[in-house]
Amino acid sequence: MISISPDDLVDCTAAVSARYRLGIRPHTSLVAAICNKAGVNLEDITLSRATVHRKRFKKIEELGDKIRQDIMTTLKGKKLCLHFDGKQVKQIEEDLNITVTVERIAISVTSPDLDDTDDILLGVVQASSSKGCDQADVILNLLEYYDIVDQIFAVCCDTTSSNTGVFSGAIVLLSTILDTPLLWFLCRRHMLEVHISHFMEALTGEKTKAPRRGLYVKLQKVWPSVKEDIDKMEGLIKFNWKTLQVGSPLYELAKEALQFGERALTLETFARGDYRKLCEMFVFYLGGEVPGFHFHQPGACHEARYFCCCLNWQVFKFDIVEVLSWLNIFFRFMADALYILTLRMTQNVTKVMNEEEKTMLETAAFFISICYAPWFLKSYMVVKAPSNDLAAFKSAFHIEVQYPKLGKALLASMQRHSWYLSEQLVLLALADDDIEQELKSKILERLLDSEVPDQFRMGKPELPVILMSTELSELVGPQSWFLVKVADVPKEELEKWKRGEATQSFDTFKNFVKKIACVNDCAERNIRLIQDFIGGYKSEDMKQNLMLVARDNRKKLKKELSKTQLKDV
Repeated sequence: MISISPDDLVDCTAAVSARYRLGIRPHTSLVAAICNKAGVNLEDITLSRATVHRKRFKKIEELGDKIRQDIMTTLKGKKLCLHFDGKQVKQIEEDLNITVTVERIAISVTSPDLDDTDDILLGVVQASSSKGCDQADVILNLLEYYDIVDQIFAVCCDTTSSNTGVFSGAIVLLSTILDTPLLWFLCRRHMLEVHISHFMEALTGEKTKAPRRGLYVKLQKVWPSVKEDIDKMEGLIKFNWKTLQVGSPLYELAKEALQFGERALTLETFARGDYRKLCEMFVFYLGGEVPGFHFHQPGACHEARYFCCCLNWQVFKFDIVEVLSWLNIFFRFMADALYILTLRMTQNVTKVMNEEEKTMLETAAFFISICYAPWFLKSYMVVKAPSNDLAAFKSAFHIEVQYPKLGKALLASMQRHSWYLSEQLVLLALADDDIEQELKSKILERLLDSEVPDQFRMGKPELPVILMSTELSELVGPQSWFLVKVADVPKEELEKWKRGEATQSFDTFKNFVKKIACVNDCAERNIRLIQDFIGGYKSEDMKQNLMLVARDNRKKLKKELSKTQLKDV
């Protein structure tokens, strides 16, 4: 038998009810149903919508305060990387009781000093606008509230001009206000989205995705009528390797992409459905073996990672054009890549494209398979970022030879986003196990030959111009010492590193930099929190409490709902 009072029942279900957005009426009904089953006379207890609302409000408030105190304790004395992202959302204005559109900034931090690599949400606060000055203002206020102003050493955000502007970008303003240089770990997935948008613009001649969206809608509509034929896996188009000269740069690039994809599938590197599906798609298109491969119903998805649900791949009811307009960077790349590959491979069955569109999709599918999909799937590996980006540049130079217009557009975009090849971050390559010791020694030799600046650069990093002949060691300079300083590595230890001695300081450096986030997925997930809970309460304090409690509950209670997780609820 379970003995619990109605008041305690409301208290203990408050966080779960808030997390799953259970309204006050259903929450009250649920408590009443349990009380009735337990034989409690409802006339003898205080139970009403107002009572449940009041008690739940109080409990959420208490939990929110406790979570903030726990965050302050956890973050005290830790080196922190700041994450933020903004979005316009509609909300009810507290005083006027009208619906208004406001800018919300999701702010969180990660720390290499913590075992948990997940971000810690500080808040999703309202800003006057998306301008860099307004973002910097609300971010600073929140950092001051949590008393972590002096602990920020790096920033991870999107590469928009309001964030990265030389004079009025949010990062430059934060660095100036905090009076400290910052490492710019800009979101690598956002960089890839920018690259592919410029590439597709050069390929199609269109600055928007409207033509491709039209094809996506056609595919979505025709799919039910051709599903049986597609399931037979007959008449599919795969990449024709005969179009490439054996041993040519593009042939080697395609071969390397196929080997990477097959190895990733064999080792089950990508456990999540969305990453794995992208990997399966481009490997299958390149002619690799993918046991059990089959196509899925195309369609937009409301809460999953891309156009197909990564859990059960069911038919969706949402309009693809409407949903794609707000999907974030991650979703947009996945949607584009998977739709293009599906359209290309099934074009003889679906028959929704004209000859011009077929030619366009053939080129797009090829480059998604050999470049963008592998680059995207590797994007989270921070220590491999310098070597991966340099290899991507050299691939782009090869592409420019055979496809001048496309290669030029790609190189121009990459030159504007060579953040991880800057002096600031090129030393990340020292922690890359795939880089030979000889190259690491060259990098260290170049570093030791560079003088330690009296003051490190406060503003936007100077981006290098990358040539076909560029090597990682050439990119090292005085500003490279800043990462060494942040990681607390004594200068005398670098000589030991140069000789390849596995010192404790090198292991500490590797563990430190490997935990730094180079993708901003966490901020985008946090933006979703305000979209989920913005209508729950008019009070701003309660909105923030709700988000903190819901986020905390989501971390404790995962999708599998194991008994171990349920014990922590």
